[in-house]
Amino acid sequence: MSAIATNSPQKGVNYLKMANLNTVPKQLKQPIGDMMAEMSNLMFKLSDGKISVDKWRELMARLITKNHLATAMIGLNDLEIPEELLNAIRLSIEDQLVYLDIFANDLRMRPDYFPVWRAEMYALSPLTSYDEAKVFKRYGRMIPFPAMPKQGTQCHTNCGCKWRVVEIDKEKGDFNCFWERHKDDSCQTCLQREEDWYPIEVRDWMLQL
Repeated sequence: MSAIATNSPQKGVNYLKMANLNTVPKQLKQPIGDMMAEMSNLMFKLSDGKISVDKWRELMARLITKNHLATAMIGLNDLEIPEELLNAIRLSIEDQLVYLDIFANDLRMRPDYFPVWRAEMYALSPLTSYDEAKVFKRYGRMIPFPAMPKQGTQCHTNCGCKWRVVEIDKEKGDFNCFWERHKDDSCQTCLQREEDWYPIEVRDWMLQL
């Protein structure tokens, strides 16, 4: 018998009406909703014994990689991703794959554990690559932020924080950047970042420590 959590979504759910998509950019609602559906279906297949944990992990990793690249292309409005941006995206993907390995190990240790909600959280992770692409599109290169929203936070992909960039001299690469919270229930990581990174200074495209 499948051991799906009682608060997990059911087949046929309309993901575009889910509350955690309310703050997703309009052009990303459909692809992220589709990704949620695919990840949910993979968990159903795992719970039904149709795939192994190793196969589930492999398919999840493919979905994460594919959708990070796809959302970056949307943010960039270009099918060609420059190498500097691609390197940043690779780091974002690697970060998610670390969490995915932990998740897969939890599944191996608990054969009755099939948390669909946890799998669906990975569908929001490509928002990081989208934000990175928007930065690259605006400035022509990456601003060396110490971290992006959703990276390394206790709230994970539920993070609602944003970087506010004040241009001091765009051509020289001089910026003051402010980590700003956009949710009342921010985690301790985001509270600390708001205190530490309000602002950070970037001069000549280099983060000032």
